[in-house]
Amino acid sequence: MANNKQRYINTRFWNDSYISELDPIEKLLFIYFLTNEHTNISGIYELPQKIIGIETGIDKSMIHKILPRLKLKIRYINGYVVIKNFIKHQETPSEFVKKGILNCLKELDTKWLENVVKQGFYILPKEYSDTLCIPYIESLSYSNSNSNSNSNSISLGLGNSLIQEIFNLWNSYPTLNGNCKNITAKKKLLPKCEKTTPDIVSAFGKLKDYKIEDMKLSLKNYIQDIINRSPENDYAKHRFSFYEFFKQANGFKKYLNK
Repeated sequence: MANNKQRYINTRFWNDSYISELDPIEKLLFIYFLTNEHTNISGIYELPQKIIGIETGIDKSMIHKILPRLKLKIRYINGYVVIKNFIKHQETPSEFVKKGILNCLKELDTKWLENVVKQGFYILPKEYSDTLCIPYIESLSYSNSNSNSNSNSISLGLGNSLIQEIFNLWNSYPTLNGNCKNITAKKKLLPKCEKTTPDIVSAFGKLKDYKIEDMKLSLKNYIQDIINRSPENDYAKHRFSFYEFFKQANGFKKYLNK
């Protein structure tokens, strides 16, 4: 039997915009991947689908249907669960923890791990890449090297000014001033997008036939929709994340045509 482990879940877990879009059975599988006894501190661990089925009570066919819905945060690759950017969210000065993470990663096939890292889904900090002899791949993130720069500037490495302009526009609407029907908008209009990711760049890549004016119009219509929602409606507090709005069919394209 595996040793007892503790996993701490943020109390805001259930209010997360991504989690709130999942069905109950999808939420069960998601939190199972974070808390089952087979997990480790690297965020990559082997887990046969048969065991998943036994421990969750979800049949094999349903597991196959759910896994693609979780791929933004968790992927199942060749019998291994891979939790997105797990190490990055665990930054710690503890050498004991770092050693534990490395020990877990050393048990994996190096070429397999290198391929996962190249996909941009699992960010491996340079100190780990160097130790494992895996090429370091810098993530797309905020550029904060210049303290005089705009705090919302992005280092994309792609010359994509369109993404940067829409990114900045989105983050300029954290709350709403003035009167509106939906009072929840006064506390949160649009959730802040902390940084760009390969998934966001990919989502915008599929919208290459649209102009920046289309994106601004769609965003304007979405904000107007939020403002006009009845505060008594359960949907009043719902918000898309930046990624979800431009990725999902009921986001950007829907509000462009409103």
